[in-house]
Formats: sequence, structure tokens, C-alpha cells
Amino acid sequence: MMMRSKKNLNDGAKLGAGDIILFSVLILSVVVVLFVISMVNYSETYDSTVEYASTSISNRTEQSAKEIEAEFEKKFELLEYLATVPEISNMTWKEQYAYIKANQGNMGFEQLFIMDMNGNGYYVRDNVIKDQKNEPFFASISEVDRFITEPFMDFGASKSITTLCTSIYKDNTKSGILCAAMDLQGIYDLVEAMSTNNEEVVIVNSAGEYVASSDMTLVHRKVNISSYYSNEENHDVSFIKDNLKNTVNVTGEVTIDGKEYFTCITNIKDTDWKIILTVPKEDAVGEFEGMYITQLASVLILIIIILVTIRFILKLNAKEKVAFIDGTTGINNRARCTIMMDKYETNIHESIMVVNFDLNDFKQINDKYGHKVGDDALKQFARILVKSFGKEGFVGRMGGDEFICILVNKTQEEYEELLKEMQNQLNALNANKDQKYLLSPAYGNAIRSVDNPEGKTVRDLYDEADKNMYFYKETYKSIRNQANK
Repeated sequence: MMMRSKKNLNDGAKLGAGDIILFSVLILSVVVVLFVISMVNYSETYDSTVEYASTSISNRTEQSAKEIEAEFEKKFELLEYLATVPEISNMTWKEQYAYIKANQGNMGFEQLFIMDMNGNGYYVRDNVIKDQKNEPFFASISEVDRFITEPFMDFGASKSITTLCTSIYKDNTKSGILCAAMDLQGIYDLVEAMSTNNEEVVIVNSAGEYVASSDMTLVHRKVNISSYYSNEENHDVSFIKDNLKNTVNVTGEVTIDGKEYFTCITNIKDTDWKIILTVPKEDAVGEFEGMYITQLASVLILIIIILVTIRFILKLNAKEKVAFIDGTTGINNRARCTIMMDKYETNIHESIMVVNFDLNDFKQINDKYGHKVGDDALKQFARILVKSFGKEGFVGRMGGDEFICILVNKTQEEYEELLKEMQNQLNALNANKDQKYLLSPAYGNAIRSVDNPEGKTVRDLYDEADKNMYFYKETYKSIRNQANK
């Protein structure tokens, strides 16, 4: 048996006046609360500002580090390729010398040299072999597959140089190291492009010595960033000094020339270098203020949109109420019932049940107590119908004392359970000593199965249910007449 979720089909497109008021108050309350919170929090935004600025600076610093790493990565990829060329990987100096000598002009390096695992350095440019086994440089490159040296000044060429080293493997055994001197001008250009009038990007090593800066004299003189800012009382770079050995991205605050800055320190891969970004606090707060103004404007716009929407809903609901709500009982009227019958006409994959109701002796209630009491009787029955059948399907008033219910995918047993629930509510009402009359409905139903072999329409179901209801009504009258004799 196909099942259907319990959706209240009596709501249609309408909202009750109470629903609209509740909805309006709820939405306006939410908006007002948001507005008040925004105003109150403006005076308490310091922590939020720091968090926002820290995240922004952290992301930018990481991006800057990636750009620098990408420059090194391009060089390493070339160097690692060269290390696999047989003329290099065979570790025969004559072959290596001849190959590098013939191709080094196209490689983009200042010079190349090769270290064997005994600490001998083979320098192509000068065609010399140096014993470097006792140098820290050899110890460092022997332990890793990639290595970048500290920068040094080539005064003859007026260039700042670093050396990139990658391992040479032969038969899966490390047999040497291919080294290349790289001009750092490209890295310096990147750092300079990252710096602005108010912000500064520098690179330092783990000892704090400048590796790259907009002022390259700091690099050439191997100035330490801590000592550079330690001579004046209006400097405080202790955060940088304390985190030079840190291996994770960290964000904090420093003071330079009496001005406060947000600062982020990030590692550069394959080196012990750190990229440091400093941003004036006032600039970061300015960004936050811009965001706050945007947020405030958004809240105000949201209030306007909601007010306009509520006004539109009120107008729409008023029109809906006039068109589809029964003026006496407040439930769906005949027009809505007709629309719903047309709607369910297309539900060929679901069983449909139509139930018709008619109040017994309604004319006598009207004649004896007047139309006002008669209207009250209609209202009472409509409420009971909504509380019982309305929970499972669509209910409406067709006119006079006739009502209809449309149920989807309900069995005869489920229908009878709903009848019991309706009758229990009627019994409770009729047992009231103040009740002037007894409410007693006649009813009848008709079902169209899923396969619908008879080809029934919903209108056919309505007519069939109507006949069954009047048969019940006549039976009820006959039994009552027999009882009164």
C-alpha cells in the first residue's frame, strides 16, 4: 500500500490572521534582535577584528610563501631532471663537465657543480675539484634530497646568490649531489611587489638575519631583524624574535616606530627561511569597519524586504480569504473544493477516497432556533471535521450543510478509524448540558483504486459518495421513525 506524508491539505495557500501576525512578529523580532546585536557588538569588536585580521593576514602570508616556493620549485624541477640525465647520474667527471659546459648557458643558473659522496666538489666554471668533506655545507646536503643555502653576495657580479642542491641517484643509491647557484633577484622582485606603502614583506632566516627585503642593504650586511629594531624604545618586535624557530604559521602583533602592526610569520618550504608580513592595525580595522557597514546596510535592507513581503502576504491572504474561504465556517469553500477535486484528478498513482457529509435535521435546527444557531451548528461541525478528518486529508464546505473530505492512500479501515474519532468528538459535544441541539451527520464514501479499472473521475467519486450518504441519511430517518412509533 502506498503511503503519503501527513500534510495538512486544508491550509491551501492561505494563512490565518493569527498565523500572519505571529509570523510577522517573529520575523520582525529576529531582525530587530540582529540589528540590536550588530549595534551593541560594534563597541566590542576588538577580538573579532583581531581574529578577522589574523585570518586575512595569515592567508595572504601563506599565499606569498607559495609564490616564492613556486619560483624555487621551477628551479628544482629542472635540477632534478638534470640529475637523471645519464651524463650526470653516471658520476663520471669528464662526462659531467662536458655536458654541463655545453648546456649551462640555457639552464638559467649562475653556475653548476657536483659533490660526490666523499665530499669532493667538481666545479664546472673553474674546472677545479675541491675537498669539502669537512665543511658544514657538505654535511647538510648529504642528509637531505633538497637543500637551499643561505644567500651570499657575489661582489664580482653584484648579485645575491643562493645554492640549490638535489640528490643524484644511481641504482637507487645516492651517489652525489647536483648543485646550482641561483640569482635571487627574481625572489627579491616578488618580495618588493608584495610590499606596499603601508605594508611590508621581508624574508629572514631562523637566526633572524634578513634574506630578502625592500632594503637589500640589510641582506648584504646580514642585519638581524631583532637587533635592527632593538635600539629604540618605540619598537617591540618580541613576537617575531620569539617565533623564528616556530615551524607553523603564527600571527601576532608588533610595534614599529610607535605604530602597531598585525604580523604573520610563515615557513618557506625546503629552507629555514621565514616570510614575515606586517600590516598596520588601522588598515585592518578599516577593512572590518567596511564589513560592519555592509552588514548594517544588509540588515536594514533585509528589514525593508521583510516589511514589503509581509505587506504582500497580508494582501495576498486577504484576497485568498475572500476567494477560497467559507465565510461562515472559516474552512475551504466550494471554489477551493472544486480546485482540489481537479487537482486530484491527475493523481493516477495514488488511491483517492471522497467522503461526503450532511447534517441530519439541520433544517429543524434553523427553524427552531434561528439562523444564528444554525450557523453555530455548521461552525461546530466544521471544527470537529477539521480536528478528525482534517489531520489526514482535505476538508471543505460545499454549501448549505454539505461538507466534503478527500483522502489519499487511505484504506476502509483507516476511514472507519477517522469516523470513530469524529463520532467521539460529536458525543462529547452532544453530552454538554448547555447544548441546545444534537449534531448528527450522515456520510458516505467512494474509493478510486490506483489501477482505477472503472476509469472513475474524482467527480464520479463525489457523486457516488453523495448517493451513499443519502442512502445512509434515509436509513437513519427510517430507523428514527420506527423508534418514534
